[in-house]
Parts: sequence; structure tokens; C-alpha cells
Amino acid sequence: MGVEAIRQRFIQDENYFPQGMQGPSNISIDARYGPPKRIPVGAWWETRQQCSEAGVHKPTVAGISGGNDGAFSIVMSGGYEDSLDDGNTFVYIGTDSAFGSSGPQVADQSMDHKHNKCLVKSMETGRHIRVVRGPNRASPWAPATGYRYDGLYTVTHAWEAKGRSGFKVCKFRLIREPGQPPLCHTN
Repeated sequence: MGVEAIRQRFIQDENYFPQGMQGPSNISIDARYGPPKRIPVGAWWETRQQCSEAGVHKPTVAGISGGNDGAFSIVMSGGYEDSLDDGNTFVYIGTDSAFGSSGPQVADQSMDHKHNKCLVKSMETGRHIRVVRGPNRASPWAPATGYRYDGLYTVTHAWEAKGRSGFKVCKFRLIREPGQPPLCHTN
């Protein structure tokens, strides 16, 4: 199977993660748990598609990527109304649809949603999650444009609460793993 065929299968099949496979221009498409190969903390992409092609966060729309053993990665773009970002710690709001969402809540979220379950499983196992920050005017830690890989975080708490719109939201507190390069305060 050629590299392009493997890359296409990787993009289409959430459970296909070839170990050590290299894509065009030596971009790693290894989407397993832990730090992405050859992608340093602080790497920046103009689009979610480029971030996906680099193998840091595979989905181009969904904010949570993972499998039965937990989450691989998340993207924070400030789309949910109750998100809080303090840099080394943040509260991430789960999802309520298979295709992602932004803006005010229009329905209850549930910890039973497959993507929210990934984050709960990561909390239970202590497995690190890759965090990508996208544009968010409310956060001094987010890039003004594009998407930036900000390193590995661990889910420390998960709970449900009523959101600002009156609907139930799933909240997850994440803490940045020590010993990584410092965060950028702006892009």
C-alpha cells in the first residue's frame, strides 16, 4: 500500500493508526496517544486541515478525537459558551453532536456521547491528551489566527452542570503536563 493510500485510509478510518508512518514532506501521520512525532510544542497551522494532515488532531471539524482507550487530542477554539482557559489549566466543554458545535447550547450534553466518553476514559487512565488551540478572542493563550499545538494535558475532573443557556453541559478540567516548552501568550 502506497503512502498516499495509507494517508487516505488514516483520514477516513478513526481506528487506523499506522505506527511510524510518514506522509508527504516527512509529516508524521501517527495519531496515537502522546506527543506527535516530529511536531514541536508551538507548531502552528493556518487551517484545521493542515493540523489534521500533520497528524496532531485528525478531525477537521470535531473538537475531540479518540478511541475506546481515551482521547488522542482536542481542539480549543472558544466555540462553547462555558469554556475557561487559564493557559496551564482550562475547563473544556464536551460535545453534543457527532459533527461538533459552536455558539450557545441548544440541547443537553451527555457523558454518554462517544467523544465525551473518550475524555472520561482519559481521566480514569491518566493518559495524556494533545491540545491544539485555535482562535479565541476571550483567551490570551489562543493564537489570533490558525491552530497551534500546545502540548500534553491530563484530564483531572469531569462533571455535568447547567450551562449559561440553561442546558446541561459536560465539563472537563485539564492540567498541562510539566517539563514542556512554555506556552505562547500570543501567536
